[in-house]
Amino acid sequence: MTDPNNPFGAPPPPPYGQPTQNPYGQPQQGAYNPAFAHAPQDGGRRPGTVTAAAVLTWVGSTIALLSLGFLLVAVLAGVDEYYEGFEESASGWTRDQISTFTVIFAGIGIVWALVAIVLAFFVMRGAAWARIVLTISAAVAIPLCLLTALAILPVLNLIMCIAAIVLLYVGRGNAWFRAGGQRR
Repeated sequence: MTDPNNPFGAPPPPPYGQPTQNPYGQPQQGAYNPAFAHAPQDGGRRPGTVTAAAVLTWVGSTIALLSLGFLLVAVLAGVDEYYEGFEESASGWTRDQISTFTVIFAGIGIVWALVAIVLAFFVMRGAAWARIVLTISAAVAIPLCLLTALAILPVLNLIMCIAAIVLLYVGRGNAWFRAGGQRR
């Protein structure tokens, strides 16, 4: 009498989660092996999305550094056009207040951009903590870019921040970071 669920008499499959065995005692190709459940299938190569996110971070941070550097030079050199433009939008601020605000703003931005550059290097090496910190950094930068979106460069940085966040979590990136990354 044949089993209606198994009309060809094949042995039943192993319980869920157990690797199947071939006649020589080795797990069959494609069998589930919990030790390799999250390991990347390409020998640990860094996903292109992770590389792209790091490159976007480097480019965006470099643009921010250059922009903030020019801003500092304009303030420290006492360029009248900068102060006139600022005074129109921030009525009631003195030249000293504008200068102090700008130096503090630019200083924080420069440190932030330098930290993002370093984080991108750690992301390239597969440090999962750096991915999280870089994600938070880019997410906080998004509203700041929106606040200054009247200029072209902040809009470009806004787009790069969003793209970097997405690229860090799509494709093979998650598995690569879970496996501890690779230095390739």
